[in-house]
Amino acid sequence: MARFSLRAGLLLIALLRYGRGTLGAYRRCGWTGIAVALLFSLTTCGFVLGNQYTKAGNVLMILASSPIIAAVLSWIILKERLPRRTWLAIWLCMVGIAMIALDDAGAGSWVGNAFALMAATTLAINFTLCRTRPGVDMSPMLVFNGIIVGSTAGLFWLAGSEPSLPAANQLAVVILLCLIIVPCGVTLLQRGPLYLPSAEVGLPIIA
Repeated sequence: MARFSLRAGLLLIALLRYGRGTLGAYRRCGWTGIAVALLFSLTTCGFVLGNQYTKAGNVLMILASSPIIAAVLSWIILKERLPRRTWLAIWLCMVGIAMIALDDAGAGSWVGNAFALMAATTLAINFTLCRTRPGVDMSPMLVFNGIIVGSTAGLFWLAGSEPSLPAANQLAVVILLCLIIVPCGVTLLQRGPLYLPSAEVGLPIIA
């Protein structure tokens, strides 16, 4: 239910924004858009699996490194240089995350830490890659991210236990979350590189 609602919400946003030009919006994304969908899928899987195999505090602190990775990639690939105020904001956010998550942080599992690092790195690459196609909105490709992640989760369910359905009193909340709130949030996030350097796009995630 949640996976279907998420994919439907993302597709609905694309259709509402582009109407009859939706197919053209996908074509403009090209191979870069396919890479963006795959990278966002890896980010989602890395975050979920990271929380499963290591402490949540570890995941948050590792994910907080995403803007730094993005800043380095942007400097190497795009020759973009961040102003001092952005670097200051990045470090302040990292310090804040460290203070919040310190109680829950620990050695954890190296597997979980590796998944969290994968999430941070793929997110940074995603935003930097979007900056190589100025003026092209990559957010419609998130529909394929929903398909990839949903299919992967379905395979795990087939190999393991049966999927659990939300209780009747939780169903409305799940639909609202997956059909509207999450699709709107990730769409706005994926549109960020149209207007901001990739390192600055990642700041709200850790702030």
